Amino acid sequence: MIHWVDTSVLVQSHHKYHPRARVPQFWSWLEREVRNGQIMMPHADWTELCKGNDWLKDWCKNREQSPLNSMPDERTQNIFRDIADRVKDHWKRVPHQWTKMLQGGDLWVIAHAKATNGIAVSEESRSGRNETDSLKIPDVCNLPGVNVKWMDTFQMLDALGADFSEPRKPERD
Repeated sequence: MIHWVDTSVLVQSHHKYHPRARVPQFWSWLEREVRNGQIMMPHADWTELCKGNDWLKDWCKNREQSPLNSMPDERTQNIFRDIADRVKDHWKRVPHQWTKMLQGGDLWVIAHAKATNGIAVSEESRSGRNETDSLKIPDVCNLPGVNVKWMDTFQMLDALGADFSEPRKPERD
C-alpha cells in the first residue's frame, strides 16, 4: 500500500522529530521506502518543499526523478476534481477554508491516495469544532464519498516496520 506524504511529514521530521544530524537513519530509511514505492509525494507537495532554503529543499530537489515528485495521471486529476467539488459543497458556508485547501498540495495527497487505494499521511489533525482557519487533510479524508484512510508519521513508521537501530551511516547529500 502506497503512503502518500504531505509536506508536513518531511518538514516536521526535518525540524522536529528526525533531524538529519541526530537521526540520519530516518532519512536512509525514507530513501529506501521511496525507492521501493511504499512512500510517494504528489508533484504539488514536492514543489512546495523545493521553495525552501535549507537542507530539506536540497534533499528534495535531488529526488526530482523519484516517486517524491509524482505527477497526477488522468484518473487522479478526475478524482481531484470530484473531491474539490465535494469540499466546496460540504463547506460552502466557509469559502475561505476550502479556497485555501484548493491552493496547496493537500488535496493532491488525498486524490493520489484515493486513486491508488493508498493512505494519506500528514502531521495535521482534524480541525477542532470551533476552528475556522482552515480545513485539514483528515477532515477531507473523512468526507462522505471521499473515504480515504489517513495516518500521521508515527503510524506510518509503525505500519512500514521502520527500524532505526542500524548504525549511523553518512548521508550522501
